[in-house]
Amino acid sequence: MRLARALAETVLLLHSINWLHKCIRSETVLLLSEATPASPPPRGPPNLEHPRLSGFEYSRLDNDFTSANPDFDLQRNIYRHPERWDYPKESFSKIHDIYSLGVVLLEIGIWEPIINFDGKKGGESLKEHYPNAHTTRDRLVRHATKRLGFYAGEKYRELVLKCLKGDFGDLSGDDKIGTGLQRQLGKEVDGALKATEQTDEG
Repeated sequence: MRLARALAETVLLLHSINWLHKCIRSETVLLLSEATPASPPPRGPPNLEHPRLSGFEYSRLDNDFTSANPDFDLQRNIYRHPERWDYPKESFSKIHDIYSLGVVLLEIGIWEPIINFDGKKGGESLKEHYPNAHTTRDRLVRHATKRLGFYAGEKYRELVLKCLKGDFGDLSGDDKIGTGLQRQLGKEVDGALKATEQTDEG
């Protein structure tokens, strides 16, 4: 689970300087070979411990202007918080990045892309299982609840569910840039993924 930990820590680092990524999904996570550029192909397996997060074309400061341009692409929306589907209803914030992180962590934990979760492949077939924002979140929560405990352990499942549900305790007194949310996510990541790594090593 070092890949999951490294990815979560990358998002935490980005949020620590009050930047939002806004485009976290599996295709923006790059896994590079450890070989040097001068090495002839093949260059060996990808390094799962040092992922590179790409897709920063939409990233911005947390207090900067947020775009409300509509996007109806289901294969992108499936990674987005329900508030950010189609015509976005809320300004982008850290909780939206955290939701997207949770979706990717779900894929990592099961080690399968979302498009294959329900036994079908291809963009058109997704509409049957993910027709709208809230149905999508509910279905992803069900997948996490039923499958992640077996594949990745209870602590990992709890972390993913917290990301998908935005369940990080009482944050009513948090500031506008979500400092408390970021701190709580850091604790959850450290507790869940450190425990998972120790289990793997044992």
